[in-house]
Amino acid sequence: MAPTTSRRTFLQVTAAGTTLAVAPAVLPRLPALSGEPPAGQVNPARSTPGKQTKVLSACEMCTVRCPIVVRVRDGEVVRIEGNPKEKATHGAICARGNAGISLLRDPDRVRTPLIRVGERGEGKFRQASWEEAYRFIAERLTQVKQRYGPQALAMARRPSATDPFLVTFGKAFGTPNLFTHESTCPMARNVALEVSYGTAGVAIDYGKLDYLVSFGRNHFETIAVPQAQGLVGALGRGAQLVYVDPRHTPTAAAATTWLQIRPGTDLALVLAMLHVLIAEGLYDHDFVQRYTHGFAELAEAVKECTPDWAAKQTGIPAAKIREVAGAFGLARPRAVADFGWYTAGYANEFQLRRAIIALNALAGNLEVPGGTFLIKGMKKYAAELGSWKKPKFPKASAPRVDGAGVPGRFPLAPAKDGLIQALPDAIITGQPYPVRAFIASRFDPLAAVPDQARMIEAFGRLDLLVSIDVYVSDTGAYADVVLPECTYLERTDPVFDVSGLVPKIRYRQQAVPPQGEARPGWRIYKELAEATGIGEYFGYRDIDEVIAAQLAPLGVSPQQLAASGQWAPPGFAPLYLRGKDPTAAVKLPTASGKIELASEELAGLGIEPVPRYRPPAQRPPDRFRLVQGKCAVHTNSATANVPWLHELRPDNELWIHPTPAARLGIRDGDRVVVRAGGHQQHGKAKVTDGISEDTVFAYHGWGRLSPGLTRVRGRGISGNALLPATTDPVTGSLIMRETFVEVVKS
Repeated sequence: MAPTTSRRTFLQVTAAGTTLAVAPAVLPRLPALSGEPPAGQVNPARSTPGKQTKVLSACEMCTVRCPIVVRVRDGEVVRIEGNPKEKATHGAICARGNAGISLLRDPDRVRTPLIRVGERGEGKFRQASWEEAYRFIAERLTQVKQRYGPQALAMARRPSATDPFLVTFGKAFGTPNLFTHESTCPMARNVALEVSYGTAGVAIDYGKLDYLVSFGRNHFETIAVPQAQGLVGALGRGAQLVYVDPRHTPTAAAATTWLQIRPGTDLALVLAMLHVLIAEGLYDHDFVQRYTHGFAELAEAVKECTPDWAAKQTGIPAAKIREVAGAFGLARPRAVADFGWYTAGYANEFQLRRAIIALNALAGNLEVPGGTFLIKGMKKYAAELGSWKKPKFPKASAPRVDGAGVPGRFPLAPAKDGLIQALPDAIITGQPYPVRAFIASRFDPLAAVPDQARMIEAFGRLDLLVSIDVYVSDTGAYADVVLPECTYLERTDPVFDVSGLVPKIRYRQQAVPPQGEARPGWRIYKELAEATGIGEYFGYRDIDEVIAAQLAPLGVSPQQLAASGQWAPPGFAPLYLRGKDPTAAVKLPTASGKIELASEELAGLGIEPVPRYRPPAQRPPDRFRLVQGKCAVHTNSATANVPWLHELRPDNELWIHPTPAARLGIRDGDRVVVRAGGHQQHGKAKVTDGISEDTVFAYHGWGRLSPGLTRVRGRGISGNALLPATTDPVTGSLIMRETFVEVVKS
């Protein structure tokens, strides 16, 4: 029997706000630390002693970057709240947003530059001045460039507001090898959107939809507050949610219908739904004719994909598949199939996301309220943000080392993101050319990328490894130099685009002085560039000058933006291109100008132009499929050591079904060993019928290595230590749910 959480109770709780209040009284009092803001970086918290001031800013505890109000008294942050003027969040923030205070004052934070004195991985460092650290890095980079060429430097980050500085540094240095984490998360979805719509900038109007089918998008545990709030509002007025997942999650508890599908068979379910919509004429005929390309090929491809066929693949009764497909068709155009986010899953992931896009097309839900919409970005609908002046970048003399965007290798993979999992092999083998230096900026590959042992081996071959972070992360423990970046509460960042149905920008403002010797990213990259001999690319004086250059094309002053924290063009209402006229022109940047249900681009690359079923890898006897996921109070691997959040969830468990658990003699709470590929991890069992019998599950982000992460080092199960780095040859996305593990009682 599945867990019995009341949907009504869940909606009542979440409708009240997705925040989890944490009392500031538990914050440890630390000695005052020096650190005055540099020229041009005004500290808005300076005010009358004892008086509380408000700073409008943006959170950075996850990548959603919700608008916040930071309350400051005597140079200390005393409370963080959601910005009540933001309609998408209703003024709410989540547990992670509340916990920014404990990150700010965490004694584990690195507050001065460090240079390694021990062996890689020992985490032994000595303190250094910024000048010495810059000189050390610059000398190594110069040596690498002279001997191997500029392409021998790789740089990686999680996308953030400081991207312009890292990207500028890398391009000025001359390397093409700039990476993000995207191949470990949404890359399959993004490539599917690019192929089908010509852009990955497609979103869902959660607040106004009437029917949502979500394929593992666990909204109420992996919380993006604006989307969760929108969906809560929709459910509260009677919208239907069909949630498809082998695991019973908080979203399953809130759903109208939970379909416990066999892992990796979601594509069969989607193809059967397409079959029903076409066979029974439940799709939007006019929309399909006017706005799509390749319908006949799609119809032929799903002709044999009946609900009876899909039932054998998925374990979901054929009658239930017909019921869901019929209800979806009747609810159009306010019926939506969620594209998903975390799509580093199965070998059929790309075609699954393509098939989900086809479901939306058949519902005719593009550019209508309660459907899907093209993001109304600043560049097209207002004015493009400006930038500081810089010389022309040198042309990269080599292609990307990982083949992302390279014909004959991974032509569909976005070159701007790269394939971070391919970097270790390039470092170790020196093919197609040597990579000898690596800078990781607020990104921890050892905690985020599978085949951890291979990454550690690669780190040992480098001439230079630099970590720019707020902690000595797992990667930082292996680094030659650790540079301490400010937290988001201690710095001002460039303005960034948060467009949706309206074009909009947001502003992160410094609330309190930096602690210790920590510095903001804009300053770190400027000073490191000057030490490396490429300072002319960072010709700004300070962050104020950068922001003024960004805002100049908009005619908005920094003072205006600072007063509100965000800005949208005056009088610009939410825009649906087909909201008033269902036949209005919607020109897409595809070859046909329409939604590509059948893709000639794919056909030209030897890839199936329409989605076809490929079953997941079969589970060997006495093994379990290992699945990782995210929880509501942590952001991937980034927050497991943050004090308040660690207190809420200090560890992860291995979810295992009672039937196999009984066979293995495992009881709830027992210690277990999980083995795969010659590696093993130790953890605690959570025996629950909320998981399929053939699957085990663990939250992502535990089993950490760094001595600098005192709360989480050695705690819990690291999936990355067990998973191989298997890459989808079509999209470049990782395949992370086709690994099978042995589980035994410890």
